[in-house]
Amino acid sequence: MSNEFDHDDLANLFLNLGALQPPAELHGYAVGFLSVGGRVERLQRLFGSLADGQFQSVAVDGRNDALRDLLRSANELSDRLENMQQELVRVQRLELLSQLSGGLAHQLRNSITGARLAIPMHEK
Repeated sequence: MSNEFDHDDLANLFLNLGALQPPAELHGYAVGFLSVGGRVERLQRLFGSLADGQFQSVAVDGRNDALRDLLRSANELSDRLENMQQELVRVQRLELLSQLSGGLAHQLRNSITGARLAIPMHEK
């Protein structure tokens, strides 16, 4: 067992001793914790929406730390996935158009071949 206290232990100690508020140093820690918690929730929502196929971005604010870098990376991922989805739709449309034009060309070629064969027969 460690003899060191963490911030939660110190806050509980002050509250149990009857202090109305923990010292200001702990208050800053609590505000920082809430800020981190909010950013983690935004990150969870972002990844949840990505998994559902909804590509959106979230605001990146707060301290310059690993969570901020992760939020930026998640936003970049969202943008790239949205671009890839748009490109996929475009490619699928072009593929459909090429199949349609290929089928139309085949039908025209069959009709022209039939007409070519019919012309000599009618000339005789």
